[in-house]
Amino acid sequence: MALFGFGRAFIGLLLIFVVVLPIAAIIDIAKREFKENGKLIWMLIVLFLNPIGAVLYVAKGKNKKIIHDLNTN
Repeated sequence: MALFGFGRAFIGLLLIFVVVLPIAAIIDIAKREFKENGKLIWMLIVLFLNPIGAVLYVAKGKNKKIIHDLNTN
């Protein structure tokens, strides 16, 4: 019986890692602006290297987006 609880927790973590994290990464990529073909490249990385691609995006890709300076007039 004790393994059943561990199995549920493992499946839940696996579901988050394999499904939720890539979906969140794709939504974030879609909202942001990137230089040149950065958006397309990150989308392909996240889609084809699931879930490693999503982890790579969170670790490295978020720093590559274009940041607009709001103080420019």
